[in-house]
Amino acid sequence: MGDWYVQYADSMSESWLNEKVRFSFVDGSAGEMTRGDILIHICNHKAFHRGHIGDMFYQSGFRPPSIDLPVCMRDAFNEAELG
Repeated sequence: MGDWYVQYADSMSESWLNEKVRFSFVDGSAGEMTRGDILIHICNHKAFHRGHIGDMFYQSGFRPPSIDLPVCMRDAFNEAELG
């Protein structure tokens, strides 16, 4: 998550983060979330898309590389040790 989001969230009061916001989903239905929940959604939403893309790879018969953070960190460490 970018530094901007962290600084933005840190600068908000608890009452502001708990304030409810009404909005419309893309299908036109009504939605309501707290500002804090919206920030959490922004952080987590990219994981949804990553999972969807990974599933599409598997359905096409292609095995994508792991995107699991501990595996990526291990592999990066191993590459640095060998390099």
